[in-house]
Amino acid sequence: GGLDLPIFMINNLYKEENRFLDVKYVSLTKIYENILIDNNEIEKYFEKNKSSFEEVQKKFRYLRLSPEILIGNKIVNEEYFNKIDSFENSILDGNNFENLTSNYKNNVKNISFVNSEGIKNNGDKLKDLDTDTFEKFFQISEILSPKFINDKDNYYLVELLESKTEMLNLNSKGLKTKIINQIKLINQIEKISKLINDIEEDKFDHKDFENLAIKNNQKIENVTLKSINDNSKFNSNSLKRIYELEKGSIFVLPDEKENFLVTIVDEKNPKIDINSKKYKNYVKKTKEAYVSKIYKSYDKYINQSYKIDIKANVLKRIENSF
Repeated sequence: GGLDLPIFMINNLYKEENRFLDVKYVSLTKIYENILIDNNEIEKYFEKNKSSFEEVQKKFRYLRLSPEILIGNKIVNEEYFNKIDSFENSILDGNNFENLTSNYKNNVKNISFVNSEGIKNNGDKLKDLDTDTFEKFFQISEILSPKFINDKDNYYLVELLESKTEMLNLNSKGLKTKIINQIKLINQIEKISKLINDIEEDKFDHKDFENLAIKNNQKIENVTLKSINDNSKFNSNSLKRIYELEKGSIFVLPDEKENFLVTIVDEKNPKIDINSKKYKNYVKKTKEAYVSKIYKSYDKYINQSYKIDIKANVLKRIENSF
């Protein structure tokens, strides 16, 4: 009720959100991932960042406190939980790992040195534990002190046997791949930053767009977006960004998994039937947007006035202190 807005405001919001946009895009991620990194560049990066290639490795032993092991039965019952409580109390009483597991020695498992990602020295991935459980194991810092761990109602008795910090070298399994990925990421950030600057300074046009794709053997893709809610290709944040821009715009678009270079080739404005339910929805939506804008302007004015008053009062106090 109450507030009647001009029809053009309702039509403008509808057009803004429901334009048909013909869009061309190319993946910058694929372009900049394709660069080749030679050994000299890898060695140079390693020497420059050697201090960051230290790795904490830990060695554990543990007993899974399953009902099969503790009571010889798969069924979780009162007897099982009494056993769990007994383990917790015994840990609090200061019992060591050997005493706690004396009746279950055959069920104790050992984990040789692994890093925080669960990778062993031979490069194999630890498979006995899921990721969340292992992360809880790795958070243990006190050596030779048994800990009780509950992960999603799976219970463990764990002891950290040893912890060491190793300086990795270029022969360490997986390190070269990590360095290559880091170099590529840095390169991508630098290239995209330069590209954004060139676009903002009108040094990059549609011909450059075409040439960038051709030079890097990347296909320019086409998509027609039917509204700001058309998530057939881009996520909601990306669509919001696209619909803020106009025909002819060239811009970098970070999406969930890739960075794109995008241009809006054409646009078509839709028509809305003023007797339709959709029109009524946009009347309501336009009013809400208009009221929100007024409140934001008022808040900004009040805050600015408040800041001026505060500043004046502070200055007056300083002046009176002399």
